[in-house]
Amino acid sequence: FEGIEPYVDCSACSGCVGAIGVALARMRDAGELRMIAEKFGKISLIAGRNNPKSIDRKIFCVTVGNCQAKQKGQLHIPDCPPSGFSIRDRIRNLLGLESLYNET
Repeated sequence: FEGIEPYVDCSACSGCVGAIGVALARMRDAGELRMIAEKFGKISLIAGRNNPKSIDRKIFCVTVGNCQAKQKGQLHIPDCPPSGFSIRDRIRNLLGLESLYNET
């Protein structure tokens, strides 16, 4: 996905993987991923119960799900799993866009 550093899977469950996929596909279809690329260059998404071996802190880091709460990304999206709607809204808010689903 444009604007997304390769997704870091730290043994993520299918709930997080599916929600991230839904959010990114909808953002791609709405042209929002291009906005990420323009504003940040790239962002990194990290999900799963294990700690990532390394995180490039020069890239804006979004941790997804309760398992990653302690990783201290610049943005954390809680829940187990968070909904695709919530993931999209939180990333949209980074771009200065309003929430679509009011779950944030």
